[in-house]
Amino acid sequence: MHGAPDTTVTRVTRRSVLYVLTCKSGKRLCAAHIQMTSIPPARLTIRRQSADDIQQREVFVSLDGTELAILRYGESVTREVEPGDHELRAHNTLFRQRRQLTLSPGEHVQFNVVNRPGWGTYALMSVLGAGPLYLSLDLDTTGNTAADAS
Repeated sequence: MHGAPDTTVTRVTRRSVLYVLTCKSGKRLCAAHIQMTSIPPARLTIRRQSADDIQQREVFVSLDGTELAILRYGESVTREVEPGDHELRAHNTLFRQRRQLTLSPGEHVQFNVVNRPGWGTYALMSVLGAGPLYLSLDLDTTGNTAADAS
């Protein structure tokens, strides 16, 4: 007798799981590929298109520590992401912003990122040719949807 069989999960994708049943000696007894109910992804859009933007310097955007985009003025990026908790970060090499997100399946969340002039920006730009650009990362409540209709 080989003993009680062990079940191991060998591959998980968004839509299926492959289970393999093996005995203690390592002999493969059977395998089952099980389709899971599809969970729609969430979508995240970050735009840098505000009229208040000074239109200088790139904004570096990352999600959960992975680079998402380097945005110049007028650009935007949209990505499908797994539903759940995430951390969105943006920086312009001088100022940083961070937002905690909880995304639901099918939800489309949109943010506006803006490099803004602030106190001393223009004075320093006239003397040094560069000045501090303050960064804002704001939720765009006009375009967010709880579930995507498409």
